[in-house]
Parts: sequence; structure tokens; C-alpha cells
Amino acid sequence: MARKKKASRSSSRRQVKKTGPKSSSKSIIVPWLPLVFHSMVVCAVVFAAKTIFDLTGAAVVTQEKFVLSSSSVSVQTPKWINQDHDLNLDFSDILKNKSLFEPNLKRLIKNRFESSYMISEVSNVDLQMPNKISASLTFRRPIVKVTQSDDSYLMDKEGVVLPLAPYLNHENLTVITSETNKQLKIGKKHPSEKVRGVLDLLEKWRRYSLSELTILEITCPSSDRNASAGQPDYVLYVYNGVKVVKLYFDKGDDHGEITLDRALSNLVDIVNSQKKVWEHVNTYIDLRAKAPFFN
Repeated sequence: MARKKKASRSSSRRQVKKTGPKSSSKSIIVPWLPLVFHSMVVCAVVFAAKTIFDLTGAAVVTQEKFVLSSSSVSVQTPKWINQDHDLNLDFSDILKNKSLFEPNLKRLIKNRFESSYMISEVSNVDLQMPNKISASLTFRRPIVKVTQSDDSYLMDKEGVVLPLAPYLNHENLTVITSETNKQLKIGKKHPSEKVRGVLDLLEKWRRYSLSELTILEITCPSSDRNASAGQPDYVLYVYNGVKVVKLYFDKGDDHGEITLDRALSNLVDIVNSQKKVWEHVNTYIDLRAKAPFFN
């Protein structure tokens, strides 16, 4: 037994001696790892630095492609709008030496579009690479022609006064003859509340589908005249297919006995149910009373 124990001890010692050199060989390899890792980090840093330099240089070079000018804004308008005369849009002062990366550029472009009286709404201002600017524009469209003194103007649905458009067919527009002496300003709302009220009358006229009657002209007597002589607020010259007849309306309000809606409803009854009445109308139909009368 003693010899076996000594033999086992000697064998374990031999095993220790055999394994000793293996552990020492690992300690020789380990010191190289930091060196390899360090060299890899250095290479990565150098590569990254070169890449950043290249990207920065490319941005500086291509920045010149993003420089804006007046030609960067192209406006497509209806055929009847004269861009040079009606729009009067100049972007040179806000685009000079500017690029698409300019702060607040969209707001500046939107404000400049809104400065034109021919544009009622601006939306979706978009900056497009490399140097283009686009936007959605809603233009004012005339619906009536206003004759006042010796001058003529156009007016849109909001009552904004517009200049005559040489490329627009004026024959399709309702003519309003105004006797007011108030001065008109292009791009501003008509100063006469009564004249602007015609727009409400026309809108309701379309709502009541009075297509059998063609409006030729609407006259707005001055306030002094209709107050002193009992003249109506509006005189409509309409053609019923046979003759021209005048229709008398008052502007009315929601609290009066006869509103525009009530007067137009009475006119619809006359047109639809009492067509024979046209044979007895020589001059006018007065729609300012509860029971319309004619002459």
C-alpha cells in the first residue's frame, strides 16, 4: 500500500510537471492581444476620420447646387391671369444667396404668396432638391362685374375687388351697377355693404334653382335715393324667355318680415305654379311684401 501511494504521488507530480509548460505557453500569447486590439482601433479611427472628411467635403461642394434664385419658383396660373400685372410676385430679395437649408424659408415663401391679392389661400409649401420650391395655390375667381361711375371692376365671392381681366369672358358674369361714390381699392373688399350683399343674393338664387330666369343685370340704388323715394335695395333685370322683367328685392335680415329666402321662395311659387302671371307682368314684380304684386 505504501508503495502504491508513493507511486500515485510521483505520478501526480509528473502530471503537474507535464501540465506546467502548457500554462506557461498561454501566458506568452496573452500580451499580444492588447497590441492587436490597439492597432485595430487606430485603423478604425483613421478610416472614420477619412470618411468624415470626405462626406464634409462632398456637402460643401454640392451645397452650390442648392443655391436658389427667382427661377426656383414657377407659378402655374389660370389662363385669364396676367402673371406680370396681376400677381406681381418677386422672390429675388428673399432667395438671393439662399439655399434650401435656410431657416424659415417655407414661411417666407408662404408670406410672399399671400401678399398677392389674386391668391386667396396658400398651402403645402414644399422644398424640392436641388433648388425647386412648390406650393398649392388657390386663386381668386371673379363671379360678377361691377360698374361704378365710369369704371368697371371684377369681384370674387368674398367681395374682394379685382381688376378687369382681358383674357376672361366677361359675358358669363353677372353685371352689378352700383350708384355708390365710395372709392374702390384693388385687392380690398368692396366698401359698400349693399353691393357685397348681392353675393349673398346670387348664392341663394342658385340654391333655389331659378334656372328658368336669366339675370342680365343687378342695380343697387344709392342709400340716399332708396331711402327718400322708397326704392328697393336691389333691382334684378331678368329674362324669362319671353320678355325682360324687373324684380324688386330688399336686403332684409333674419329678424325682418321678408327675408331674401322668403322673397325667393315666393318667386319660385310664381315661376312654378303661376306661370300665367308672366302674361300680366308688364314691368316688374315687387317681392318686398308678404304677398308679391306685379305691374
